[in-house]
Amino acid sequence: MTSAEVNPVDKFIAIATLRDRGAADAAADALTESEIPVEVRVLGTNPYFGTVTGVEIEVRVPGARIVEAEAVLARLAEESSEALRSEQPWRDDEQAAADALREAPPPKREPSRALAFVYSLFIPVLGPLYVGSPQLALASLLVHVPLLVLLWRGHLYAPSLSLFWLLGRVVDIIGTQQALMRRRALAGMPADAAPADGGDHAAQS
Repeated sequence: MTSAEVNPVDKFIAIATLRDRGAADAAADALTESEIPVEVRVLGTNPYFGTVTGVEIEVRVPGARIVEAEAVLARLAEESSEALRSEQPWRDDEQAAADALREAPPPKREPSRALAFVYSLFIPVLGPLYVGSPQLALASLLVHVPLLVLLWRGHLYAPSLSLFWLLGRVVDIIGTQQALMRRRALAGMPADAAPADGGDHAAQS
């Protein structure tokens, strides 16, 4: 062998071509820690790479250490994969929590005291139905049946007509407000709390 000839095992040979400088530096650090000589060579811009920089980086080691270097890089790749897998359960939990939050039904709106009063004052049975009390609605309906019978028979000016109307209003108004307070007590809300949608304020204005 002449002096112009170079022993192939002494030449630095590329064992990895990367597009990310950080990945190239990580590979070089791992090889250095294993006492393998290493060169990181930036070859310049490659227009076919889909990165912002388009840089092509080679990691080179002596030909005699290729087998060792490949083992080191394989171990580095496995450690990186294990690190990603160890983080995956946390990501899965966060994703599950986010999905549950998106799929959760919207909070139910609590009935407004003002609207309950208005419905009970002017529209028979509607107030109890509005606050979600079917028992009170049935009682209100029974109270208003005589009123409907009188109207059906044409007794528009009978004294009993006013009596049944007044009795129906008392049943609806008092019963509706009591049912609403019980509903809010079960929900852990103060009896005078305004609903989340501001229905009391809207009704009063």
